[in-house]
Amino acid sequence: MRQLAKGEAPGNASHEDLISHKAAAITKVLQSQCGPPFLPSGSSNPHFVSNKEVANTTATALELFYELLPEESDPATWQSLAQHINNGRNLPSTTLDVNTDNSGLIHLLDIFTFEPYVSLCAQICKVVALRTQVEDVTAKLRQVRSDSTVHGNIVSLLMDRITLIARSQTASKQESWIPWPYPLWFKKAFLKHWDGKPVVKRGTIACGSLELLEMQQRIWDRSHPERSSDANLLPYIYKRIDATELMRSWMKHDPPATTKSRHLLSFPFLYSDSQMLMNFRMLNHLRMR
Repeated sequence: MRQLAKGEAPGNASHEDLISHKAAAITKVLQSQCGPPFLPSGSSNPHFVSNKEVANTTATALELFYELLPEESDPATWQSLAQHINNGRNLPSTTLDVNTDNSGLIHLLDIFTFEPYVSLCAQICKVVALRTQVEDVTAKLRQVRSDSTVHGNIVSLLMDRITLIARSQTASKQESWIPWPYPLWFKKAFLKHWDGKPVVKRGTIACGSLELLEMQQRIWDRSHPERSSDANLLPYIYKRIDATELMRSWMKHDPPATTKSRHLLSFPFLYSDSQMLMNFRMLNHLRMR
């Protein structure tokens, strides 16, 4: 398993081929770690791996996302990429204005649309979604908090590893990214797999991507308690779903998070202050009817 996760490739392969091979190899490992703790018969799954092992594999994958990015990038280029993703655009690099120097953005767009990396990100979201769901179901049965898992809560384990990964990067890389590339990967995964409904099913790629964005928000809040961040905002949601429909479904989906589903409004970091104010006013309006 460890050899597969390393993604070993022929010695004459290019750097890009090596990374692609490694991405595909780690994806296979994560697929093997998606199994439930119990079999349909009720007996324990002998192939079930601990959260710690899943977190180690996921951390290896997330380190790869740093490795494949350029050493330095203009912050404005990252802002442009964020605008593309936040507004739901999936533009190929060939559609950009040829009269403007978009070489940096083109390079990033090519990376963020390269299938081995996209598949790896989706698998990360999938395994995290399944693990958090299992934790919540188990906690409900035992009547304990989900973060009291014997082998460690998967999100808490990942938070520690991601913080270490970010701090280990070169100063130039840390200064280039606003604040990190992970939110963009997770948002792309969500937009690709979201069905446009206000409620997302637990254990799915869409829900896992939101839970990973939630983790990113927790990391930011822990590291910068005095500063807010717009890295996790996703304005495209209101282009896909009507605000009234969103609030009506919120009123029906009580509680906002269950072991089977989560409502989009249970992820408040997706919305700007003005959008949250609009949500509050809309909710009051619907309740007074």
